[in-house]
Amino acid sequence: MDNQIENRFKKLEDKVQNFKPKFPFMAVLTLMFVGAKLLGYIDWSWWWVFSPLWIEAAFVIVLLVAFAIGYWIFYKLFE
Repeated sequence: MDNQIENRFKKLEDKVQNFKPKFPFMAVLTLMFVGAKLLGYIDWSWWWVFSPLWIEAAFVIVLLVAFAIGYWIFYKLFE
């Protein structure tokens, strides 16, 4: 039984270490918006043209803050 668990963890660890994003959607979307803005197809502010990048960054920051708060609560509960 222990061998099976170890093998599963080893496979999971290999998957995590070899993970590569398949398609950088937000980067491609940003490039499309920049191209459309430069070619005159859209009349948006540059803030909205680059919005996929800052929305993604804001999402990562929110996740980091949520994990930090969760870690802090967990640490205080079991101190």
